Amino acid sequence: MTLINKASFEKIHSSRQNANVKERMLLVLNVVYYGKIAVHVAKEIRKSNGLASQWLKRYKQEGLDESKDIPKGGRHSKISRQVGYRIKTILKKNNHG
Repeated sequence: MTLINKASFEKIHSSRQNANVKERMLLVLNVVYYGKIAVHVAKEIRKSNGLASQWLKRYKQEGLDESKDIPKGGRHSKISRQVGYRIKTILKKNNHG
């Protein structure tokens, strides 16, 4: 994994749309490129020290592409996508969604 220069990283950070990804990138930018202490940056962005450490470790191991959200497991919906779509449509028509 190769680190990119600060200007390129800042440009990529500003172009991202996903708030979670931007938050992770902000942490990396401040720690890796501006030399701030990870604990202080974590406190500034209101995240735990452990989470900040995970993000930094992931960036250093896997690079910028891995700053994306990792899919999480969970319970599958008991209704089909078609039924879910119909419910959303009805709610939108009635101004409830």
